[in-house]
Amino acid sequence: MRILLSTVPAHGHLIPLLPVGRALAARGHQVGVLTAGALAPALENEPLELVASGPTMDVVFAESARRNGDDGSTVPTFAMVATLFADVRVGLAGAESLHAAREWRPDVVVHEATDLVGPLVAAALDVPLLTHALGPGHPPELLKAFAEAAAPRYAELGVDAPVEAVGGKYLDICPPTLQFPGWQPPADRVPLRPEPHTVSPAAPPVFDAPAEGRGRVLVTFGTHFTAPEIVSPVVRGLTGQGFEIAVTVGLGRSAADYGLADDVRLVPFTPMARLLSHVDIMVTHGGAGSVLSGLAHGLPLIVVPQAADQFIQAELVAACGVGVAVRPGEDLARALDRAADPVVGERARAVAAEIAALPDAAALAESFPALVEALR
Repeated sequence: MRILLSTVPAHGHLIPLLPVGRALAARGHQVGVLTAGALAPALENEPLELVASGPTMDVVFAESARRNGDDGSTVPTFAMVATLFADVRVGLAGAESLHAAREWRPDVVVHEATDLVGPLVAAALDVPLLTHALGPGHPPELLKAFAEAAAPRYAELGVDAPVEAVGGKYLDICPPTLQFPGWQPPADRVPLRPEPHTVSPAAPPVFDAPAEGRGRVLVTFGTHFTAPEIVSPVVRGLTGQGFEIAVTVGLGRSAADYGLADDVRLVPFTPMARLLSHVDIMVTHGGAGSVLSGLAHGLPLIVVPQAADQFIQAELVAACGVGVAVRPGEDLARALDRAADPVVGERARAVAAEIAALPDAAALAESFPALVEALR
């Protein structure tokens, strides 16, 4: 089959799709990725074809801010999130994406849950659509807002089909423990194991032995929220507690940018799978991929949210007892003590076991033709 993966042009949205894309390609399918050309470096060594279309997210954010006076990322509401992803992004990327997809001729589209271009393509080309979760399931109110915001943009492009924010199959990478209380999984839910980001060929772990003292704390704020003014104060708040502190340096940044103490270990941007061995606690901004990666290794979390859905992840992490949510001005040393509580570690390891029990990408790829056939 010709399978088109469709994603918002951001590393945190693309990376969760890569295990499925690789597994499908390994079974002989042709797999394309519909997103902005700026993500080409992230696909250089992947068995996937870039189908370049649409602007980068900084252009989408700027246009959303121009229209609304606020791009909606810092204190998001359902309406603002829908405006950003469904209204503005579809308006900017829709026509070019439709043209690129028609030329590529997919048999099926798999979109990530915040991407509304994939459903547009699937409706226009009359091919099956599957949704790949990024984290906890979207509440019904957000799905309704997505559909309402995207509908006028679809109509402008000659697509009269109703907006389906969730496709015929829902590939769910979120363990049940981390879902919203009362969230009802779709009847077409297909459980799937989330995998920390890795590249091929595989490289050895960054940390090859346990740390001395109380252990090792990994501070990693993903690919976007890595500015020194965000990360450095967090690191300073964690020092002096008997832990080794290791910090990932953001894409395009150097260690010198951060101005940290000599005993803080700085690590260049590295795929997450190489970072999690011999780590005792993970400090993160709360991106869904980072949270699921840490929990897949049974790591207690300290979540310091900065924007978007990170506040949601922070609340869920705290609510299910696998970590601590830190609000502005909160004492990070106290948060570190709380995260080091053995009870928190036990709960994090229980979620890791829950994740490990989910079917992996290879199993999904094996059953994929049957899933698609059921949607025809």
